[in-house]
Amino acid sequence: MEGGVDDRLSRALSFDVETQGRVREYALQPWRLRQGAARLSTVATTWNDGDNVATDGTIMPVSKSWLIKNVLQRAIDEDRWILGWNVQFDVSWLLAYGLRDLVFRVKWIDGMRLWRHLDLEPEYDATNQNKKRSYGLKTAVREFLPHMADYEVGIDYQATDPESLRRLLHYNKLDTTATLILAERFWSRLNDKQKACARLEADMIPWIADANLRGMHVDHKALAEADAAMSAQILEARSLLEPLGVTEATIGSPAQMAKVLFEDWGLTPLKFNPAKVMKDGKLSVSPSTDKEVLHELGLIDPRAKALRKWREGLNLKSKFIGALTVSPQYNGDGRTHPEARLAGTYSGRLTYSSMQRREGRKVADIPTGFALHQMKSGGQFRRMIVPPEGYDLLEFDAASQEFKWMAIYSKDPAMLKLCMPGEDAHSYMAAQIDPDPAHDYAWVKANKEGAAKGIRKLGKVANLSLQYRTRPPKLRTVARVQYDIPLGLNDAERITKVYLKTYEMLPVYWDVQIARGKRLGYAETLAGRRVQIVGAWDRSNKNLWSMQSTMINFPIQGTGADQKYLAVSCLHDYCVSHGIYLAWDLHDGLYFYCPKDKSKRAAYEMRDILNNLPYDKAWGFTPPVPLTFDAKIGTSWGDLKEIA
Repeated sequence: MEGGVDDRLSRALSFDVETQGRVREYALQPWRLRQGAARLSTVATTWNDGDNVATDGTIMPVSKSWLIKNVLQRAIDEDRWILGWNVQFDVSWLLAYGLRDLVFRVKWIDGMRLWRHLDLEPEYDATNQNKKRSYGLKTAVREFLPHMADYEVGIDYQATDPESLRRLLHYNKLDTTATLILAERFWSRLNDKQKACARLEADMIPWIADANLRGMHVDHKALAEADAAMSAQILEARSLLEPLGVTEATIGSPAQMAKVLFEDWGLTPLKFNPAKVMKDGKLSVSPSTDKEVLHELGLIDPRAKALRKWREGLNLKSKFIGALTVSPQYNGDGRTHPEARLAGTYSGRLTYSSMQRREGRKVADIPTGFALHQMKSGGQFRRMIVPPEGYDLLEFDAASQEFKWMAIYSKDPAMLKLCMPGEDAHSYMAAQIDPDPAHDYAWVKANKEGAAKGIRKLGKVANLSLQYRTRPPKLRTVARVQYDIPLGLNDAERITKVYLKTYEMLPVYWDVQIARGKRLGYAETLAGRRVQIVGAWDRSNKNLWSMQSTMINFPIQGTGADQKYLAVSCLHDYCVSHGIYLAWDLHDGLYFYCPKDKSKRAAYEMRDILNNLPYDKAWGFTPPVPLTFDAKIGTSWGDLKEIA
């Protein structure tokens, strides 16, 4: 990790590759290079030398020696950053060429990420397609460099004849030139904190590129066991419902399911979907059949419960079991390749894609990976993912991450105290909401795995849900649907009041943040990450609640993302020197593959690094409470054991 802000962008080496595949979609799959099924077709670079802009490039066959001499070693020798647009893709190809040592010595920067740091807005209305913004290079060119627009017209990306390849190389050079011009423009508009945040985030690029290239290994025995369990769940539900005329087509259609539930069976709708405007101009309102509705109806009618189980089983078989069965076969290397997206969320957290896309469109109907960030918790499903042979899986989880950051931002004395060693925030909240006076904090903490387990679970739900202004009806839903706690609305209202009385400074933080949004028009993390809050701050705006919530939530969730970028940056040298690879990033956790003969010692040493991150040097911030990480080690994702 570098200290301070570095303005070497003006000397960056802009870099871009074009790729070809035996099948068109293989061009987006760098692991196909090792199979002889894909290759680099052209490579281009652009850089500033004093007052001049120079370009260079080469046409296939692209050699390792050219890449080393003209890109990687040059950047290292001349102390230049390498700049790209969505550059983790290009880095994956360099890694596929066997250039890992050099790749991990280079400092990378991404023009697309700089643009997002500058003016990213949340998409409040997911149904409004006009709200979805592309951060692709050609979009940026049309907006900021209109004189260069449409230079991609007529380009054959799968070209093989000499003239078409020359045109492709020229196009490739224009990509690098546009990237350099745009990145310099965006960089100049960022303040020092934003620049430092963007640089720290960029340290993640080679790790994500490496993880995307390597893919993940699947335990086929665990996969078969999970498949059998879901098949049994589906069969049990089908045996009850098929005699009633319910089919798999019914399960797949919300309209047919609504007809069965509310017309055929006479159950009462619990809520309705947003109104839709029909072709004749009339509004159509339909009863909801979402997870919450099926859960609640299932409590009073076994048929509704069977519907929920059938649909859940089908979804899990498709999203996870099916994807983990098909993708290793399709990928040709026996691995699944969920694609990590560094720009996946406005908070800065990663997401994962199961399907590869280009300019927003799927390039194939066969999944290359699975939706890792949506993976069902619990050993049955997580045991399907295992480290490579000879490696253990290490997990480092930022302990009570969002609770601690909320305590820090709100300065609530009770929350801050509960962040100290030996305290247990969930047991404390459980004691506050348990009406039995004998069940005090000490009793709950002492019996949290026994008699107090249920009430502590409710304390956890309150702590995790209510810090973001969750209302009693939503708290009730979360408790019932996600945690299977039969919470009533009256109890949800009582728990909310107790929570707000316990953490008195939270509503103050909420009000301060909302006022800040009105005044500044953006929310910001301690590290300098920003998100723009655009819209009218009055009740006539249907997005007002969402705007307010972004002001409250973003600093907490965004700082959590920044904390993990700082963590990876600080682990960089240790992991490189010990042959440790980033496996994936998920929620509050970082996962690594470590050689078995080093894993136990590495777990302790890496945890020590993480428990002493240089927040003051990186962010100019001294934490008032310990920001610790828990460490686990295991032979599968579902069998991780915490170390002492």
